[in-house]
Amino acid sequence: QLTPTPLVLSDCCAEPCTINKYLLELGLPQQVAEAAVNPGFYDPFDVSKDITLDNPAYRIGPMHLMAGKLDWTLLRGVTVVAKSVGNHSYAASDHKWLLVQVMLLR
Repeated sequence: QLTPTPLVLSDCCAEPCTINKYLLELGLPQQVAEAAVNPGFYDPFDVSKDITLDNPAYRIGPMHLMAGKLDWTLLRGVTVVAKSVGNHSYAASDHKWLLVQVMLLR
């Protein structure tokens, strides 16, 4: 039987942390910085490789005017079984779709 391990990550540090240091630096109260940490959600897709917005309609010659990872899946308490990215032709939408098949942890 699998049990999820709580993981608290923040963009301020690579290791689990209990406080958002960035918010402290902005001068927010410590109580706010402690409440504003990621309680363990993650995105199984690669931030730089799984680009979901790079529609040829938004290009001028070789310049990609709007390109990046627009879509995210926030997962917690699951194991990713399979994942895929679709709509590579941009025929169905102006961005790609993300699909994740998961198994619930108990």
